[in-house]
Amino acid sequence: MTCLRPGLPSPNFDGKLLPARVAREDLSRADGNGLRCEEETEMTNAIITLWRRGFLRALNRGGDVQIDDQALRIRAAQLAARRGFSGGGAQTAFNEALATGLHAAAELLEEAGLDRRAARDRAGAAFLQSGKGLAHWLTRAWLWTASDPVGQAQDGDRLSARARLIWGAGMRFHQENGPDHATLKVTECAFADYFWDAGRSDLTPILCAWDAQWIEIVNASDRPVSVSRSGTLAQGCDVCDFCLRRVPAEQMALPAWHPHSAR
Repeated sequence: MTCLRPGLPSPNFDGKLLPARVAREDLSRADGNGLRCEEETEMTNAIITLWRRGFLRALNRGGDVQIDDQALRIRAAQLAARRGFSGGGAQTAFNEALATGLHAAAELLEEAGLDRRAARDRAGAAFLQSGKGLAHWLTRAWLWTASDPVGQAQDGDRLSARARLIWGAGMRFHQENGPDHATLKVTECAFADYFWDAGRSDLTPILCAWDAQWIEIVNASDRPVSVSRSGTLAQGCDVCDFCLRRVPAEQMALPAWHPHSAR
């Protein structure tokens, strides 16, 4: 790191001189950004490790064929080197880990003697199980903090903004709002592209089924919102659409503790 003497001007990258205070502030910001990037990378790696452990536990539960962590990591790394996700950042790294982890598991199970369909189904079931807790926690947290989920989603196209924040540059989103709804349309999906290029489009619907988990949680809640999806890119549709629609008070489900609740 460059050391600056107080009170002396410092050269800019284009050869101009900057006051030492400004130069120190620029370096401080750069150091801060670098530290945040390192922290973000460490956090992402920790989340990926936790997810992979849960995925492996579900994958090996009750099966004759057992896949170990090292084999899964090596195969996933090979797949990523062959055709990884474009872009950078924590979101891209996490998306790539999900896709290559699922892909690697299906390949390893098939090599161990399962036919392609059985390997896909077992890897898919483990994948959905590994994400169930996370989907439940994140969805419940969102519902608990949002008194009007649809209004919140409409505000500043927050639904598409949040989707970009979560899923990163490999996805393309478009939001459409109406009086009582906010619809997120996914026009490009990094997962669908990855599995298509890898010749394993049969694995893409497993990622789509992961979305179905949080949709089910929302629709079973007592919040004034319902979510529907009419189709996916994996099914050959032009978009994956997620429609958040405001539910009138008289149609809202009663909480489980209510004496007149049907649940």
